[in-house]
Amino acid sequence: MRSYLAGNQRVRKKKGWEFNQKRISVEAMTLTSPIPKNLRPELIRLIEGLPEEDLPLVNEVLLHAEKDRLWREISSEAEVERSSGRWVRLPELIREARAKLRTA
Repeated sequence: MRSYLAGNQRVRKKKGWEFNQKRISVEAMTLTSPIPKNLRPELIRLIEGLPEEDLPLVNEVLLHAEKDRLWREISSEAEVERSSGRWVRLPELIREARAKLRTA
């Protein structure tokens, strides 16, 4: 079932969400980028109102967003280190470590 978020009122019906007694189509909606400082309280309110069975999906989405953020951060830092020559000896160090592990 698709959920359609609009306004402050929502009513769950058998065949979808209804708002203010009118069906709203996602295709007909124009979405604007929310202001992050205003979005946090709204997201908290929405999550608190969700049924228990929807929480694992919300958790999965948030974990995916956190993974993407960390990946961008680590990639950026790694690129700075690589361009400064910090990883020039990396292949050599890996070969040495593997050789030590084989003899151990």
